Amino acid sequence: MVIFKARAHWRTLAAPALVTIVLIVLGFVLTLQRLRLDSVPHYGAIIWGLIAIGWVAGGLIPFLKWLMSTDTLTENQLRSDEGIISRQSTTIPLERVAATNVERSALDRVFRSGTIQVQTAGSDSTVELWRVPQVLKLEAMINEQVKRYKAAGGPGD
Repeated sequence: MVIFKARAHWRTLAAPALVTIVLIVLGFVLTLQRLRLDSVPHYGAIIWGLIAIGWVAGGLIPFLKWLMSTDTLTENQLRSDEGIISRQSTTIPLERVAATNVERSALDRVFRSGTIQVQTAGSDSTVELWRVPQVLKLEAMINEQVKRYKAAGGPGD
């Protein structure tokens, strides 16, 4: 059963949105300049082609990464999935969670987001979930689920 599922905070998309807006404005400005530069062949196609490449790199790919990345808390594990074409998943069984820490900058506090560090027993000492929305709520939910899981004696009990 899924208890909490979220993507990185929406403010992660601020830079890609700004890149998109700047490139569109730049495209229109340079297209208007084309009236003065009619001697350059295919000027409009070259400009819009370069802008499209910049938009894919600076706007579309970061948006798709945000869209395809999720953090999920279930009754017995914490899972982080990311990747556009090839997917990478990190799964932490609740039985291995030793502690959680939250890091929040001033901007994170304004947006109620932050980074959760999940310390685990074993070889992977710390796993970080970046720019999590409602970070304090998720940390409390993780700690509550760990307590419930350990009180129940683990899976199947």
